Amino acid sequence: MDSRVTLLLGRAVWRRGADAWRHETLEPGHDIAVRAPGLMAEGVCASHGRGACVVFEPEAMCHQVVETPRVKRAVFASLARVRNEHPVVASENLGWGFEQPEPGPGGAYFTLLSYEATPGLIDLVQACSGAGMRLSSAWSAYSVAAALADQRPGARTGTVLIMVPDFTAVACCEGRRSFRAWSGAMTERDWKAFGALAGEGDSRTGRGVSGGVQRKPRILVVAEAGVERCWPAWEELRSSGRIEAIAGLDEFAGAALRMSPAHPANLAEAFPRPAQLDPVLVPAAVACTLSALALAVAFGLGSRGLKANREAAAQVISRLDSRLAELNANKLEMDRLRLELREDDWASVSPGNAALRELTLAVPDALTLTSFSIGRDGRFDLGAIVTAPGFDPASARRDLSARGFAASADADWSYDPGAGRLAVRGTFKEPLR
Repeated sequence: MDSRVTLLLGRAVWRRGADAWRHETLEPGHDIAVRAPGLMAEGVCASHGRGACVVFEPEAMCHQVVETPRVKRAVFASLARVRNEHPVVASENLGWGFEQPEPGPGGAYFTLLSYEATPGLIDLVQACSGAGMRLSSAWSAYSVAAALADQRPGARTGTVLIMVPDFTAVACCEGRRSFRAWSGAMTERDWKAFGALAGEGDSRTGRGVSGGVQRKPRILVVAEAGVERCWPAWEELRSSGRIEAIAGLDEFAGAALRMSPAHPANLAEAFPRPAQLDPVLVPAAVACTLSALALAVAFGLGSRGLKANREAAAQVISRLDSRLAELNANKLEMDRLRLELREDDWASVSPGNAALRELTLAVPDALTLTSFSIGRDGRFDLGAIVTAPGFDPASARRDLSARGFAASADADWSYDPGAGRLAVRGTFKEPLR
């Protein structure tokens, strides 16, 4: 299977090779949130697939049951109670998503909210963007496990066990939904907790309305290379007849690929897209065009038609003005959040932010960036076009060099006056203050 999925399960990054899945386990440390997205970005960019996606389940991942109306993602994120109790939905640095709400006791609806406890996914999104790729979907391990259970024919699977090297998890997909995961080697105490959760479906088994005994939830096992046999109670579970099937990582990754990016559990949808943050001129242009068309039609009609069209045009303009005000408010909120970010926080968010900060100060107003990439060794590749008069190549070269973006040689500074295109290659060195 030529997989377009890269997995982060605990501290291990999994990528599909030509013959098998291979993983690299990162040692615990304060910089694991930085190293893991970098490794995943390499796998995503190497796949060259338009439908590339990731399964993102680091150690710092939370899964919480939340009472909610049956609403879509945008409405869910706007609810005052949700924003107060779960501030992550208002964050622009943490990935989050939720499962489709399902009815619970008392007529209420419940969902499972999955979110990062520390930033990490945003670094992966930015790394893919810098390589010219857009990460369309990122799923928690629970979302993929539930999707795999739903996509299998027959009755709905109640529990999914994930058992791969350095990562073990239990996903309860029926009734009271929950997810629990362990990274690294399992202790005897861990196996006992794992077994208790795997058999928790028995506590939900009882008498139905008609007096019959309800079935025990079926179990689907996702395992790689026989790791499931490390569980001391494996043979006992297998002999109970509750195991529906044993799937590999190929099936697990295939379930992630079949999920729609519009699903509310998509963690990547938590981050605003640039095209959605800078539409100031577009609504104004649309409003002017609609007003001109409305007036042209109104002048060709009688007085009664003229009045009706004016009222319709006024309503359209009012809606566009409201939308424009919302977008301006979003921009002001982003500026406020940037000001609140301490200067020493830049390095802790991402190692490439120092270069991005200097780049924003070095690029003159007459230039517009068309491409920018930077590696871990500091080597960068920059492309830009002239979009305004008054561009001075010599002055621009001095400004870029002063901010650490010096060309390695004269041949690495290329400016085409006819086409108005600039290309610079070199090694970034952060300037001394």
